[in-house]
Amino acid sequence: DIGNPNLKGSFTLDSQGINVKGSGYDIIGTYDQFHFVSWSVTGDFDVVTRLESLTNTNPWAKAGLMVRDNFSPGATRVMIVATPMDGAGIHEFQVRYGENQEARGSRVNVRVNGSQTFLRLKREGDRFLTFVSSNGTDWTSGGEAMVSLGKTLFL
Repeated sequence: DIGNPNLKGSFTLDSQGINVKGSGYDIIGTYDQFHFVSWSVTGDFDVVTRLESLTNTNPWAKAGLMVRDNFSPGATRVMIVATPMDGAGIHEFQVRYGENQEARGSRVNVRVNGSQTFLRLKREGDRFLTFVSSNGTDWTSGGEAMVSLGKTLFL
């Protein structure tokens, strides 16, 4: 848990994938509060996830991919997430360029057909690229940013 949410989060991992239960105020501004399931990655990477469902606990609830420098609430980070906004889901690309700085984000005008969304986050040095897809094959850019992050990150 990052930022001490009122309800502690949890996750299970099985042959079907990862099921995350979390709470918190939000992942935005200068201070994040949420549940983060992560592992460390070093150097460049290209990771894809399939988001099968997201419970609409709030129109701005978020699930997706994030990479961050550390576990502090104001960590430098890059993320591509889905939200249940407007019923069909809004995708959001968001970056915090430095520790405790205001996060900057933009909506990604890609709506997917069906109940699943594929999200992709790629690192090439200090360049981070994000993508959204409805089938895991045809990708639309979610946004990209140049961000100075350490060699080893949490994804």
